[in-house]
Amino acid sequence: MSGNLTDTTDRAILNWITGTSLGGWTPPTTGYVALLTVDPSTTAAVPTDPQMSELTELAATGYARKAVTWNASTSPTNGTSQIQNNNVVTFGPFTASNGSGTPTTFGALVTTASGTTGEVIAVWEWDVPVVAPQNQSITIPIANLTLTQQ
Repeated sequence: MSGNLTDTTDRAILNWITGTSLGGWTPPTTGYVALLTVDPSTTAAVPTDPQMSELTELAATGYARKAVTWNASTSPTNGTSQIQNNNVVTFGPFTASNGSGTPTTFGALVTTASGTTGEVIAVWEWDVPVVAPQNQSITIPIANLTLTQQ
């Protein structure tokens, strides 16, 4: 599934390729995937640029954001470059009696392991809502998180 870069990320890319200041934004050394229960475009003041404090993140026993690593970017089709995760991203196991509880419908690539500071880099919408039963995990397979740039 392909994610959408946020406006913050688009500006940082443009500033970087033109040698302009990044405006106080520091590129992350590690990216983290957050599981979301609400479409961030419906909760953000600027729908294409959600902020960390505007995300509705999964609240479940056993949940924490997880680090993600990436393959080198490629250009599989003319004019479009992409990058995909090269690690399995596993959340849980969720130990509460209702497992992960609320279905997760979106994911976000963020710059911090926890809290509401940092930046939202990209957002994905899952093909189907995901819930894990008690003592089970939610897993994102290798190459399931894709970012594209044209």
